Amino acid sequence: MPGLKKRNEYIRMVPEYDSIPKAVWAAIAISFAMRIDSDIWKDEIWAEWSALHTNGIVPQQPRPMITVNIF
Repeated sequence: MPGLKKRNEYIRMVPEYDSIPKAVWAAIAISFAMRIDSDIWKDEIWAEWSALHTNGIVPQQPRPMITVNIF
């Protein structure tokens, strides 16, 4: 069913996972990634997604990155 959160080892580390919307998790991930370096955070997000997919942690395969200027 679309929209349901999948279970994995990372989720088991956060007991409150189910009470936090996916959009909030995405915002948190982007916020943390932007702290790395404002020029490479998008590349790092895609690299992490690829690593998670390659290691069988998430089934979704990374799609080609779209470049959008938000600032």
